[in-house]
Amino acid sequence: MLSDLTADQLALAQHMSDLSERAYSAGWMQDLEFALWEALLGRRRDFGHLTFADKDLIALRALSNAAGGWIVFHETREQVWIPNSDWENRFHAWSGSSQPSVAKVVQTDLGFSVADGEDVQVTFVNGDLRLQFVDWREQPIEYRFVEALAFRWSGQSTVDTPRDDATYEVQDSTWLREEVRRDGYDAPQEFVHTVLCFNAAKVLEVISRRPPQKAQG
Repeated sequence: MLSDLTADQLALAQHMSDLSERAYSAGWMQDLEFALWEALLGRRRDFGHLTFADKDLIALRALSNAAGGWIVFHETREQVWIPNSDWENRFHAWSGSSQPSVAKVVQTDLGFSVADGEDVQVTFVNGDLRLQFVDWREQPIEYRFVEALAFRWSGQSTVDTPRDDATYEVQDSTWLREEVRRDGYDAPQEFVHTVLCFNAAKVLEVISRRPPQKAQG
């Protein structure tokens, strides 16, 4: 946890979090620690909306050296420091894995199609997010995301999606866990990270209360 970090370790954690905010408007994007290390190794120049400047990487390297290690995200303890030797072993295991740690994206059905949807309007009222748009049949669609903790409207999704005209649920979402924690909840499974890819517009992502399952039969 941040409260357990030394001053040097906390400075490193805050710089890494700042880069995550610039890249995805999220305090600690999934696999942030791996992506930033790849940038230090020269394996990547971009992360989300962020193109790394030399000064970003120089500061990152200096802060890591001062801290004597790296910051990683733990399921329950959140940002924790580990020494360089442990981090390098973890990074090599991750980079050498045939199936690296990535968010699981599953197509979902909210009862409407976002393909070719236009005139998208988003309104935040009394804690709920109301979505309105005109679908491909030129029919008005309205949907309410109950108890929306966070949302973003951007030209690029924070996760890779198989298609750019469908709706997805992001499972094991770091962003969801972070927002649920910030709002003081202790049951992240009661919320859902939804990605709506409007191919005729932009991408809407929402962290909201998980809707009740429809009764079968």
